[in-house]
Amino acid sequence: YRMTATDVYVISRTGSHYFTGVIGQTPVEMFPESANKFFLKGLNLPAQFSFATDGAGHVTEMVLHQSGEEQHAPRIADAEGKAAEAALAHRIASNTASPGTERALRHQIDGLMSGNPDYTKMVPTLAAGTRQMLGDLHAKVAAWGPVTSVKFIRVGKDGMDVYEVTCRNKRSQWDVAPLTPDGKISGIFFEEI
Repeated sequence: YRMTATDVYVISRTGSHYFTGVIGQTPVEMFPESANKFFLKGLNLPAQFSFATDGAGHVTEMVLHQSGEEQHAPRIADAEGKAAEAALAHRIASNTASPGTERALRHQIDGLMSGNPDYTKMVPTLAAGTRQMLGDLHAKVAAWGPVTSVKFIRVGKDGMDVYEVTCRNKRSQWDVAPLTPDGKISGIFFEEI
């Protein structure tokens, strides 16, 4: 299922257990809520997946429901999924930052520090989740002080660009997904180091 130009989800089953994950990431178990609805456990922002079918009962689309938003991912052919896996492997091997991710990262850190992130530069689910967690995010990032350096480290196994950000009072590592064709961030995570 293609969520964005770079995010392709794989759904799998082992016995009675169902799993989901973006190519390159370790799949996580999802739990059935009904025949076509599943949810994930243990996330800061609860997530649910639903699957739409056509008149013949074939699944045509996966929908991610999170933070009051929906992201639609049409089902793609296996060959397209394999091509996405090959492109990810090539991206990891080339170990080159995706165009625009450093600039987008700096922009979002500035927004979190000021308490005014640029939601127009995020996909809807990321924007909604950021709104929900803004108080905690702002308090944490603002306490770090101004950014003194941003250094590209590597392309992670999930295809995200990994940066080390040094601020006056703290160092952190940020993972940023390649930007969507319209220049938006579809995924961004950080941890203090």
